[in-house]
Amino acid sequence: MKKMMMPVLATVALFFVSVGVNAENRQQGNGQGYYSQSGGKYGRGHYGRFGKKHGVDPVAIKVKLNLSEAQLPAWSAWKDQVYLAKDQQQENRYRMRESMQSGNKPSVVEKSQIRIDHLQQRLESARKIHAAFTDFYNVLTAEQKSELDNMAQKRKGKGKGRGRFNQPPSQQFQS
Repeated sequence: MKKMMMPVLATVALFFVSVGVNAENRQQGNGQGYYSQSGGKYGRGHYGRFGKKHGVDPVAIKVKLNLSEAQLPAWSAWKDQVYLAKDQQQENRYRMRESMQSGNKPSVVEKSQIRIDHLQQRLESARKIHAAFTDFYNVLTAEQKSELDNMAQKRKGKGKGRGRFNQPPSQQFQS
């Protein structure tokens, strides 16, 4: 029995040594919180799991529309407003998370006031983005406006259709 156990123990010991050596330079487990390798609750740094390009991507619009030099200042002003708004939202999330983790949890009334403040900030930034986008849209040619309108109507990902009841009448009830 002892002769049979020695090779088994040696194999098990070699296995654990090799796992330890191979895992030395790799992240162990999920890191600092839920879903941290893929983003999520306490995940990846700035901009969450999708990056700055989640939502509107001004760079893709610039490439797709093939903007001229005269159109670039208006595009740049709009792009800066979009990225500034995303940075502000991320900063608000960080401040809220830090206050929750510090032990100084706000009361329900304070939370609702913080939420109102965040929504007011988002409304102000949405107005600035709208003004900058209007200026950008006004410098586009008719073809570029048409292309941009088509880009805005295309939806990507799950549920990308118009829905069963938002179809033209001839296609509304066809399966």
